[in-house]
Amino acid sequence: MTFASRFVVFLLLGLGTIACGGSDNGDDDDPGNEPAGGAPDGTGGTSGGSDGTNGGTSGGSNGTNGGTGGTNGGSGGNEPVAGTGGTAPEPPPPSTFSCEDLEPEAADVTERSCFDFNDGSTSGWEVDGGEWAAVDGTYEVTGPAEPASCPETGSLITASLAPDISAANVRVSAQLTDLERADKVLVLRSRDSGNRIELNFRSFHDDEGVIYGGDLVVQELVDCMLTTHVLPQTVEVPHELAESLVVDVELRGTALTVVVGGETVFEDEVPVSIEPGGVGFGVITSGVARFDDLVVEVLE
Repeated sequence: MTFASRFVVFLLLGLGTIACGGSDNGDDDDPGNEPAGGAPDGTGGTSGGSDGTNGGTSGGSNGTNGGTGGTNGGSGGNEPVAGTGGTAPEPPPPSTFSCEDLEPEAADVTERSCFDFNDGSTSGWEVDGGEWAAVDGTYEVTGPAEPASCPETGSLITASLAPDISAANVRVSAQLTDLERADKVLVLRSRDSGNRIELNFRSFHDDEGVIYGGDLVVQELVDCMLTTHVLPQTVEVPHELAESLVVDVELRGTALTVVVGGETVFEDEVPVSIEPGGVGFGVITSGVARFDDLVVEVLE
């Protein structure tokens, strides 16, 4: 065999060895790097989250597709953001409070209104939008899909105001429960839908794997422009979706005190408008909330 023939044979043998080799790390026993998130048989997609509606339920037929199925399956298990899927926790039973149980008015009270919704009446309530109704002795709301007022610059909150109340200095107590989405709002000094104070008690919620909420946000609409006086994650009010809060709020001038479950969580001055206005409740777009046991005392 000539030298040229030997060189051709040697070159062909070398190319064959390279073409038939194993993984790129040179280990002949390794059939190739396994795709992240799934085994070569495609089982990676079988462990999607049971709480989300779109968890991955089936892997692919080979290693590559199996890895993709495993990745999607893992993300399906995240607790859904309220209203996007999954099963919401069962709400607590309605309270047994009755307006007849109230103690005599304090010396600084000039007027008191009470709403326990036990008689099923919502007569006189002034509604921005959404579906509000007395349900099982509570005031339940499903928020509209789009903001009912101030759509471009507002807070996404839709309100319902109690009848025949207009005051600047008030002491307010109520029970608040969110059933879908995290926001449930106590509205103060509402002159109209574009001018009011909103105390938003937000439950914990998952936003793309990050937990937010469990807090109090104090915000104000002035001519449909939103200003936040107490930022999110500043005042802790830890609670879960469908967990009822009993809140007591006093607003005198710019002095605001907020008590949740008997514990003072906020006591400070806030630069809000001091013009008198209505008192009521608010819900975020597409949210579902339940309110009860509203007592409003107008103060001297």
